[in-house]
Amino acid sequence: MDSQQIGSWAFILGVVIAIIGGIAHAAAASVPGAEFVPLILIVLGLVVGFLNISDKEITDFLIASIALLALAVSAAGLQNIFQTVEVGVIKLLADYIVRTLEHVAVFVAPVALVVALKTVNNLSKTPSPEVSIGLQKIGSLAFVLGVVLAIIAGIVQSVVVFVGVPLITFGLFVFGVIVGVLNITDREVNAFLLAAIALIALSLTAAGLNNIPFIGSLLVRIVGNIAVFVAPAALIVSLKAVNNLAKSPD
Repeated sequence: MDSQQIGSWAFILGVVIAIIGGIAHAAAASVPGAEFVPLILIVLGLVVGFLNISDKEITDFLIASIALLALAVSAAGLQNIFQTVEVGVIKLLADYIVRTLEHVAVFVAPVALVVALKTVNNLSKTPSPEVSIGLQKIGSLAFVLGVVLAIIAGIVQSVVVFVGVPLITFGLFVFGVIVGVLNITDREVNAFLLAAIALIALSLTAAGLNNIPFIGSLLVRIVGNIAVFVAPAALIVSLKAVNNLAKSPD
């Protein structure tokens, strides 16, 4: 069995487990090992992200993942609306839908994270006539350091009370600025912004990861740190794009 087949089976298994887990959660069913379902979904999502999404599929996948993550964020509001309905069946149906969407989001989130980071990394390595090779290497190094700092800081923050959080936030911000200024060319703007939106959307759903045993709080902090790193890069790239559009002839 090749890696593509493994990824395909991981995707099918992830969707099935997400649906069953969501239904079981909504039904308040006592299923042995149910607390490990989110962790299993995370692992399957990582497998899909690394093995299944090719470069030509990235754009379509990121658009779909953004839609799913946004749907998951709005699901709680949907549930609150239906809670005001007197018909018990509708309330129950809304709960099933919301819990299933939450589990699907947990499965999709790591896929989106891997694919979005791969996209930004590939863009940071693409040769550009607009930036010297030396500066481009600095930008590529800033990307690697930013991701590494986000992960290490998340690990430290989840284990101990760390007083250097403002310094870490500043470091992530600086790395993000460097990536935005040096690494993203005009023709890469759309691809980068799509990946950035997916990462920021992922950070909005990260609170749901807290329920994952052992590593929930760690994942929340890492995703939050990555969003802090990506946000300034996205801001700079967006402003550059708007500026270029404003200067372009009609």
